[in-house]
Formats: sequence, C-alpha cells, structure tokens
Amino acid sequence: MRCSEAALARDEGLALALAIRGHMKSFLDHDFEGASALLERALASGPNLPLAWSFASCTSGYRGDGPVAVLRAERALRLSPRDPFAFRHESMLAQAHYINGHHELAVEWGERALASNPRFSSNLRVLIAALVALGRNERAAAHAKALLAAEPGFRILSWARRTPFRGALLDGVVARLREAGLPD
Repeated sequence: MRCSEAALARDEGLALALAIRGHMKSFLDHDFEGASALLERALASGPNLPLAWSFASCTSGYRGDGPVAVLRAERALRLSPRDPFAFRHESMLAQAHYINGHHELAVEWGERALASNPRFSSNLRVLIAALVALGRNERAAAHAKALLAAEPGFRILSWARRTPFRGALLDGVVARLREAGLPD
C-alpha cells in the first residue's frame, strides 16, 4: 500500500498503482466505494492491464455484483493468456462464479488455478466451499488438508473477521469450510 501511494504521489494516473491501491482499499479496509473509484480509474488509465481487471473483479464480487465480477475476471484472462501468474485471474473467476451460485464453474476455474499453484490459499477456500456446495465433501476434505499444509495457522473465525465477504455469502462460506473439516 505504501509503495502504491508513493507511486500515485508521483503520477496519479499510473494504472498499476491505482489497481493495487484500489485492491488494498477493498480487501483491507472494506471500503468498496473508494476502491471502486480507484479501480475504475485504473481500468480507464490501463485498459490492457490484466491485474487491474482481476482486482476490479474481486471488488465487484465483494460488492455482491457477481455478473460484473465474472466479466472482469474473464477480461483479465483474455488479456494474459500466457501469464505464468494466470492462476490469480482463474481464482478470481472461480470466486466470481461462486458468488453467482454457479458452483460447477467455480470448481472448474478453481481447479485450473490449483493446477498452476496448489498452495494459493484464497483459491483453496473458494474451491472447498464450492465442492461442499455440490456435495463433494471427500474432495473438499482433501483440499482442506492441502489448505492447512499451505497455511498451518488457518482458522475459520480469524479468516471470517478479515475477509471482505459479508452477510449470507460469508455465512455460507464459513458453514461449508466447517463442513469440510477446517478448524474454527
């Protein structure tokens, strides 16, 4: 956050700095309105910056706008088809589909992200919740073990206090993570 703010002090139209600052405002501060304004500026300034589209997808999802979240994550993927870090965009697309209640698609994209980075814990959480939603509890439990291997200190209640998810969405994810065997 400090680096993005320093970059913006030098150039207030720098797309990457706007995208990072917007994501931090969304994820850490849960200020979705302020984050959205920064992310819209990032998209206008750098319309070909995949990370800006991916972060904008994330914030759209936090705001409950799953359809826009899907479109933005898809755009990030189209802009970076050979990106070795495409698992981030795939994970955002999985999250967007989960928010929309499209659990099969959430699993599909979550597994794509998993193939590139099996230790990306935010992807694992969405994948686990989607698998439980589909009644695939054995696979969810196996991924829950992988999550704990990647993040040994993970606790549902601690994560729930930090995550930008709110309301029924958060309640559903928490219940599904518990059902998969993750500790409170």
